[in-house]
Amino acid sequence: MKRELIRLKISLQEAAKLHTAGKALIAALHYPPFVRVGDENEVTSLLEEFGVTDCVYGHIHHLWSRLRLDRQEIRKIRYSLVACDQINFTPKSVLS
Repeated sequence: MKRELIRLKISLQEAAKLHTAGKALIAALHYPPFVRVGDENEVTSLLEEFGVTDCVYGHIHHLWSRLRLDRQEIRKIRYSLVACDQINFTPKSVLS
């Protein structure tokens, strides 16, 4: 987990260099950023620290999950589950 946090931080540092103020900053993660919705942890803290506006994630492949969010805002970040089997293999607009 520590290695993944380091990689996320490096990615966010690079994104910050390229980011245009006032534009969305989207983080795409394979795994959900939390175990329980709304719990703060090292991942969500990094997302908040770097001003991420939207976070999309996957990995959840069963029909029901308490982590199945659709643009739910938590501490100024909108979280969305976008695993293809969870959204019926239909492209999803993240920013609209």
